[in-house]
Amino acid sequence: MNKTSIACIAFKDKKVFIAHRNPTGQMGGRWEFPGGKVEQGETDEQSIVRELSEEFGVTVKVGKQIACAAFKHNGDDFSLHAYLVEFPHDGIQKPF
Repeated sequence: MNKTSIACIAFKDKKVFIAHRNPTGQMGGRWEFPGGKVEQGETDEQSIVRELSEEFGVTVKVGKQIACAAFKHNGDDFSLHAYLVEFPHDGIQKPF
């Protein structure tokens, strides 16, 4: 079964919003675009709103899809959908 992951791309003041993975988790310590897995019954847009709220405590405005790619991870097939997002506020003021 093909699973879907989302990645969120946000630009502000010539900066790109990225996240640092937990150093002890899988692929620990790497930098990534925020996102995650789309849960059953969710749209990509719902997943983006949920993931960024859970992980960073922020709300976002979901923009257009800008890329789609396929990859394998731990033997599972994934589709990665990348979306532009906007913070309708000043975003995260300081790193966690």
